[in-house]
Amino acid sequence: MKTISFNQLQFRIFFILIFLFSGLLGAYRFFIQQPQLATSLIAYSERELSSLKTAIFQLNQPFATLNYDYSIWTDTYKFITQDNEEDKQEYIEDNYLDDTFLSLKIDGVFIFDKQFNPLFTKGLNHQTNQPLKFNFFDLNEFPHNKAINPQLKNAQRRLIDTEVANTFGTINTLYGPAFYYSTEILKSDKTGPAVGFLVFVRLLNDSFAQQLSQLTLTTVEVSHITTPNQTDIPKWDETVPLTALTPTSERLLVDPANNPLIKITLNHTNQAMPSLWSFETLMLILSMIMLSISVYFILGNFVIQPVKQLALNIEEMDKAKAYKALPKDFIITELLKLSTHFNALMDTVNRQNALLNEQVFVDELTRISNRRAFERFLETHMVISQRQGFNFSIIMADIDQFKAYNDHFGHLAGDEAITIVAQTLNSFFPRKDEMCARYGGEEFIILFNDTNITHISQKLDVIINKFAELNIDHPQSSVASYLTVSFGVCVVKSQPSDQNQNLTSETIIDMADKALYQAKEKGRNQYNINTIPPDAGYKKSS
Repeated sequence: MKTISFNQLQFRIFFILIFLFSGLLGAYRFFIQQPQLATSLIAYSERELSSLKTAIFQLNQPFATLNYDYSIWTDTYKFITQDNEEDKQEYIEDNYLDDTFLSLKIDGVFIFDKQFNPLFTKGLNHQTNQPLKFNFFDLNEFPHNKAINPQLKNAQRRLIDTEVANTFGTINTLYGPAFYYSTEILKSDKTGPAVGFLVFVRLLNDSFAQQLSQLTLTTVEVSHITTPNQTDIPKWDETVPLTALTPTSERLLVDPANNPLIKITLNHTNQAMPSLWSFETLMLILSMIMLSISVYFILGNFVIQPVKQLALNIEEMDKAKAYKALPKDFIITELLKLSTHFNALMDTVNRQNALLNEQVFVDELTRISNRRAFERFLETHMVISQRQGFNFSIIMADIDQFKAYNDHFGHLAGDEAITIVAQTLNSFFPRKDEMCARYGGEEFIILFNDTNITHISQKLDVIINKFAELNIDHPQSSVASYLTVSFGVCVVKSQPSDQNQNLTSETIIDMADKALYQAKEKGRNQYNINTIPPDAGYKKSS
């Protein structure tokens, strides 16, 4: 029998151990660890697809808010219901000049009656200032486009949860695909039937892919579809679970007839599974050989449990829909990379949610609260007021002869003046239980937690004097040589509970609006005060 030396036996055992341990470790990574990691990476890719959907909504949120504000506006309602052509033309000239398209960043405005008859149409490229002529609303040629009417049952999606009917989607035009947002036209208090609907259109430009890439933290490519038979690709707002880790995912923007218009290709951060044998794994094998079998249990503590815990954390967060940062104390590069990217994605989603909330409740021009925010604040305030029996005041403010100011200086100067007035008014009401908001156009509304007539008068006198100090030149004003503001106040005093229950926010705002009208009738640049319940009344000129 051939003998071998101890050194030779030891050498053979060493290689046998390497082979056995490598096989066991390789089998573990292939059959256990890799599937778990694949599940986590697929979940991360699905989060990226979800961020794409969020990004598209976020890009169109200001666009949708503007459409809503213009639709739920008395002037737009009067444009359809009144027969005076001079008033109609004045409404168009005041609101839809070329500067309006530039400031609102839209490319088309269309007003329809309930029978889908166009009452006003205008197209202007807000980037090139070139006139555009749209024909997508020709129902004889494009009958499926009737779906842009928000009152139809087949309306695609509601971007904002409200009782006002609206639709949002993409539509094909002579100048390529465009986003549209459509809202039914109602009175400003949302009462009565809709008399038509207002459509805003924004063309998809070359920066669309770049904007999506910035918001999703991935590379996004956008391509126009020339052959409309790619119906096997999901729509952009559909949730389709991923079954495997893929380098890219594709989504479609379609028109109201579900014809594909745009293909969006999202390049996933994790495009493939990491290598089965990494440098760290080889070093681990050598360490395990040196430390014998006991190191296998160390491997379990440093590799197996973190992977399981990582997958469990993601699964639990997915079920609870409550996301939190994953730990970053991994020694495995792939796990650390996955944790880092996941946390970065969650930070992006949180920032997007915060920005979305701000865009919903903050006026885009003046950066103070908008009408929607004020209505929600007032409803909450009235519930507390009726329950606890304390008083408050509503103040309506309106810039005097602002149309003449706009006609003289232009809409951009008008926007600057509105912003100065908004910031000035807002500075006088800094408390958390008070609010100053832009109500629409050059009109503002304020909730003031003081019902003392003397205090209110002193406050308004100071504000009126402040505008005199600002001395914003207004040569077209018949009131003063500078820009002035008129105020109407409704003081809501405590009443018996049965009467309080019949008091609505619409009643209070209407009383303040009537007081504002009275102040303007008296000559503007002053205020008038009404009370609920009515008393002898009080009015004070500046």
